[in-house]
Amino acid sequence: MAVLYAGALPISVNVLSSCNSRAAKEYCVSLLLALCINGGADAVPVLVKNSSLMGPLYSLLAEGNSKASKKASTLIRILHEYNEKTPSGLITPVFIEDQFINVW
Repeated sequence: MAVLYAGALPISVNVLSSCNSRAAKEYCVSLLLALCINGGADAVPVLVKNSSLMGPLYSLLAEGNSKASKKASTLIRILHEYNEKTPSGLITPVFIEDQFINVW
């Protein structure tokens, strides 16, 4: 999680977006996926907010080798699932406790 707190996440996304090396892109996707899996509550919202991430991920999904495509696909799925579960307009999910309403 030191990568996340050190501010290296935007740098990794930038490398993924701008680098021409397939190996570098695969390393970036591996790093981003590991952060989402191991520190999801902290990493996923940051990645979801980054609008420049999806283009390179879909590009890698289509043009990358099988490992890179699989990692990109998994990362895309994680980000989409987070978006679907998060109420629109909120950055992080809010868990509302059950509230009982007496209807009688």
